[in-house]
Amino acid sequence: MWMFLLIVSPLYTACHGVKYDVIVKSADVKNAETDETFTVTITGDKGSDTVSVVGIGRDEEKTYLIKDIGLPSCVAVYNGGEDGVKLSRVTVSRHSYSTTTFPFPDKWIENDDNDELPTLENCRATCPPRYGKDGKLCKPCGVNTFNNQNTTFNTTSACTDCPSTQTSPEGSTSCRNVICTGGQYVKNHDCDACPPNTYSTGDRVTSCTPCSTTQISPEGSTKCYEKLYDVIIKAADKVRTPTGATFTVTITGDKGSDTVSVAGIERDEEKTLNLIKDIGLPSCVTVYNPRANAVILSWVRIRKNSQYDVTINFPDTLIEDEHGSSPTLEVC
Repeated sequence: MWMFLLIVSPLYTACHGVKYDVIVKSADVKNAETDETFTVTITGDKGSDTVSVVGIGRDEEKTYLIKDIGLPSCVAVYNGGEDGVKLSRVTVSRHSYSTTTFPFPDKWIENDDNDELPTLENCRATCPPRYGKDGKLCKPCGVNTFNNQNTTFNTTSACTDCPSTQTSPEGSTSCRNVICTGGQYVKNHDCDACPPNTYSTGDRVTSCTPCSTTQISPEGSTKCYEKLYDVIIKAADKVRTPTGATFTVTITGDKGSDTVSVAGIERDEEKTLNLIKDIGLPSCVTVYNPRANAVILSWVRIRKNSQYDVTINFPDTLIEDEHGSSPTLEVC
């Protein structure tokens, strides 16, 4: 019998893609003729397959080819008659190497709807490493979980969650540390970008380091940068609007431009806002107000490294656009 398996099964597999054999053996005591027909369904983590068994005698073995079902975990036998042949065991083997043997009791379980259709069911008692239980079946551990030992079916859970600083692919026996690149930190089994005004050098850090009060950084930074410019604005002596009005100030220099948003400035009040990038020598300021009765500015001053570079004064009137509803000021 085993010589037959060694020679025939691999050739059949190569031609037809069948990966497994199922070997059935009758019990020592049988209650039916040897031509009794029944089916054996084998379920694995990749699917299931069914074979039809005919004419098995006492203490006899028969071998059938089935498709690749993955790790076998459950066997159900359906008998065609009330007194069908009893099985002793079902063994699932791959390339003639035995992987799982399912022993059966010597008693059939009668069907609830028809007592002439007895069945037998016997599922794996344990799940091997890399697998956890799912009802009666063994399933691969999911992403970010692991199992490194055999687990019986009376446990509540076979796979263990990885710590939030570690990760694992499906079907793992262990977790590995999450390693991030610079500008990232470990978050929920993955890497996330550092938020603005923080930084990291990567590796296994679980948080980003804040920049100092005199420094800034964009999202995903590996270091902080000194603030190059500030823009200081002052309201005019006369204010036409409630202090909650919001407007923008755009400063243009010989290297580029930057825009800041201003809200709630009061009469004769100063506000300092940070300009992040190096705009070079400031040369032009444009103020956009969302409505005609917006705050009027007195002056805008550009400061670099706490030294005043340019102060640009404004007139006490707004320049209305073509529609008369979005006034702007521009002084270059």
